[in-house]
Amino acid sequence: VEAEHPGEEVVKNGRTMGFAPSRVFGDARYKWSREVQTRLKKDFLGRSVLDSVKTPPYFTAEPVVTKVDGIKEGDFLILASDGLPECLSDHEAVGLVGKWINKPELSTAQGDPRSAADKAREDATPRHGQWNTEKKFITIDSNAATHLIRNCLGGGDQDLLKAILSIQSPRARIYR
Repeated sequence: VEAEHPGEEVVKNGRTMGFAPSRVFGDARYKWSREVQTRLKKDFLGRSVLDSVKTPPYFTAEPVVTKVDGIKEGDFLILASDGLPECLSDHEAVGLVGKWINKPELSTAQGDPRSAADKAREDATPRHGQWNTEKKFITIDSNAATHLIRNCLGGGDQDLLKAILSIQSPRARIYR
């Protein structure tokens, strides 16, 4: 991406134009030319062209398809939007799915799926710092996706979970 946009600060802190994924649906402001965006604003009351958008496109919705050999029982794949890595590291997400798969039964027992090495690393996910809270993980859901989302939005901290889910639009996108 940086090679396609010389002289622009396109990738910062591992994010392209502020986004975690490199493939996105929508977000046309980062795909359409400045000329098209200017015309849409004028003719249809569209949004203003961002100053940071100089030479789009920065993203594509075209997938990269990879075939993986040697998949065995117990392997899994996590597909997520850019919101998940704002709350959970890759290690935490994998650990949470592993904990969910291996749970003997649903329980409200809180646990931490991170290894000691992971816990020693500083948390680089921005949301919990923004919320000024420690992560509390819980395994109570019968669905792995719901399990990840719950733990992303507060997990075992029921007060935080309720607070995050009660925020109304348009502010909700800022917090979750």
